[in-house]
Parts: sequence; structure tokens; C-alpha cells
Amino acid sequence: MTHKTKGIVLKYIFYGDTSLIVTMYTELFGIQKYIVKGVRKNTKTGNNRISFFQPGAILDMEVYKNDFKQLQFIREYKWGYRYENLYFDVIKNAIATYMVELFLNAVNETEDNEELFYLLENYLINTDRSGNKYSANVPLFFSLELAKLIGFQINKTFTSEAHILDLYAGEFTDVIPSHSYYIEGNTAEITAYINNNPQDAFTGNLLINRKIRQELLNSYQIYFTLHIENFTRLKSLPILQTVI
Repeated sequence: MTHKTKGIVLKYIFYGDTSLIVTMYTELFGIQKYIVKGVRKNTKTGNNRISFFQPGAILDMEVYKNDFKQLQFIREYKWGYRYENLYFDVIKNAIATYMVELFLNAVNETEDNEELFYLLENYLINTDRSGNKYSANVPLFFSLELAKLIGFQINKTFTSEAHILDLYAGEFTDVIPSHSYYIEGNTAEITAYINNNPQDAFTGNLLINRKIRQELLNSYQIYFTLHIENFTRLKSLPILQTVI
């Protein structure tokens, strides 16, 4: 049986001489793996087709779905959205690579979750369309929005008293935790702003310097590590931190 669905490419590996196994997050079925045959053939057509499966690619597809198989097949595919800048702009590409890798490491749902799909789709499309001066803080907003949707959003309110963010408990507090997984003061206050104002992700309303941004990215990496079993440090993070 075939179904029409959107999908976002998260990664691919080579399979055989000419094919790929592609991991995607789909609108209808969550995480799925597809065998895509013939896209690595040494022909002009084959070389063009592999571009459809770069990480971050958004596709409209008709797919086969067999609940008893781990690997599925794609019957037809075309661009769901064609990027104008994202694959060619160093900053935007680093941001997109980070978001896709974070999503891949944090999400393992084989059931539909349209909110998760649309979160990643909207952030990728808006990153492509936005000006670079508004892009630097996008990974911070995306990280906290993703955390909310997968079940460990930051709770309680930042105040002059509750100025400490306990990353292990995921909440603001006025007591320094007994462990070392916390941030306080300015970085905690900025985190509260990001957490409460997701609509500002692409506006440029949040003005912070590079040092603070890098500290926050490192803290959010720790936050995911504390709340997701076997979460590993992202390879894309050092690259991202060199360009934003």
C-alpha cells in the first residue's frame, strides 16, 4: 500500500554500488528508513538524483509502508521545498546541519508527530529565507523548542530570586544545586527569554554576543545529555560555534 507524505532527510549511508539507505522524519510515520536505488549511478541523471537526499532536504513523496519491515521503499519523490541559500551559505548550512543532527539524536519516534515534523520543516525553511544577521540565535531557539516537544521543557519562572537554572531538574530555582549542571544570572535570564518567546527566533530581537551564545549552546548540549539516554555530543556543534 502506498501513501503520500512529506519527509525531511536526516542522514543517508551508501548501500551496495548505486543505492542509499536514507533515514527521514516523515509527516505521517515519524522516523523511517528507505532504500533508494540507483541514485549513485555514474550518470548525469544519477548525480542529480542524489542531491534530493542531502540532510535537511524536504521532499514530497509517495512511499510504500509495510509495518513488518524495517526498510521501506519510495515510489516517487520530488522537492517539497527547494532551498535557495541553505546549502551554499556557510552560516545557514552550519545552522541547518546542527538542527538536523540534534533532531536525529533526540527524536526516535516511529509514529506520526506533526508538531515535530513542522517544527523542523519551519526552522529549515525560515533559516533558508532569513538574513544572516538574524540567524545566529536560531539554534538556541530551536534547541529549547525541540526539548519542549519531546517532553522536557524548562519549567517555572526566572526571577531575581530564582535566578538559577537547574539543568538536571529543568527548572529555575533560588537554591544552588548539589551538582554542577546549572547556569545562573545572565545566561539563565537569556534562556528564560528564549524559552518564553519562540516567535522571536528569526526577528533579531535578542542581542547577545558570541561568547554568551557559545556558553548557551554548550549548556543546552548538557541539558539534552541529561534528559536523553545515550545522547552523544554533536559533531556539528564545534563547526557551528566557529561561524556564529
